[in-house]
Amino acid sequence: MMEDKITISKSELDELIRQGIAKAVRQPTGFTAGTLFTGIAIDYDDIAIINKRHKMPKDEMGVSTAIYSRHQYKNENISRETGPSAHDMHDKLRFLALAVVGESKNSRVARADIPTVREAYSKFRDLFLTLYDMRAAGISKELHCSPNERADRHDSY
Repeated sequence: MMEDKITISKSELDELIRQGIAKAVRQPTGFTAGTLFTGIAIDYDDIAIINKRHKMPKDEMGVSTAIYSRHQYKNENISRETGPSAHDMHDKLRFLALAVVGESKNSRVARADIPTVREAYSKFRDLFLTLYDMRAAGISKELHCSPNERADRHDSY
């Protein structure tokens, strides 16, 4: 059986290759721009668990889901302004993860880069939570020590 031969120009071949690559990149991945970080995004519970573990002060609503800021509270539990929320931290971590593949928008991430972005986000999130947990432990000691111990610590700064 003899095959038919087709002759195409180099520019036609280049166009066919370009179209094939574009189609492959657009193939469904199970993730869309809005779901790229589903299942791995930092959330309020992640922060609340750390805050609860270290008995961080609650805000005027009786919750403790924001990143603790030294400027956040005045006279125990009276809130002046809240620290960054889980949503704020998600945006910062998202921008870092996207930057790993040279992008700034979820919708611009190539299909081949999705695993890299998700892995980077997970590592940044885990590092952030570890560092915040360590900081919260130190601040908890400050907040729960006697007034004399607190004064001694601030004098040493």
